[in-house]
Amino acid sequence: MNLKHLFFSNVYKSIPSFGLDISDFSIKIAQLKKHGNGFKLKSINRVPLSEGILEGGKIIDDKRLVAAIKKIISEAKGEKIRTKFAVCSLPEQHAFIKIIRLPKMSPEEIKKAIKWEIEASIPFSLDEVYFDWQIVSPYGLNHIDIFFNAVPRKTVDRYLEVLISAGIEPLAFEVESTATTRSLLKGGVSKKPVLIIENEVGGCNGENRPNCHNLLPVLLT
Repeated sequence: MNLKHLFFSNVYKSIPSFGLDISDFSIKIAQLKKHGNGFKLKSINRVPLSEGILEGGKIIDDKRLVAAIKKIISEAKGEKIRTKFAVCSLPEQHAFIKIIRLPKMSPEEIKKAIKWEIEASIPFSLDEVYFDWQIVSPYGLNHIDIFFNAVPRKTVDRYLEVLISAGIEPLAFEVESTATTRSLLKGGVSKKPVLIIENEVGGCNGENRPNCHNLLPVLLT
């Protein structure tokens, strides 16, 4: 499978797909459809995961995770999900996310320089990770800000293996914080500082594990 555009792919905009979020505590899915000038919720579902399936973003029990993914899709609320394509989350705790500042240079120079800068910013060689990047500051300044995501290959490959076993073909992977930012900020960009807080609802301890997946993002400007 081609993972060239791992994190910031626009491919999914032209192919019917759904969003799939996998955490230690739950799996969530959602699919949208065009409605006027915007979008409308088409399908949605969420199921809790039992202990021992994932721990700290690491897949422990492949078979039970595959079964849970198949179950949540087959029991989606709203319209039936009829596509195998999905944009899938990756565990935050295994991702490296950073903004790098470079001097103003041409696009071709950026492509060469960014590899060295990313490798200097993470405790892995580039051969050990999947990475992607995008420019987040406009041209015209005396510098360029570049936002990048990098995740170890062994982590991504494990998720990919499970998803394929569940009959899903990922169009792209995305770290949760990046997806949350895009969903809360128009165009994924803000001209002023923004604080996004993910607030837990209910307790999150050994006796109240099912409530751990009830998270509400809060936007403060």
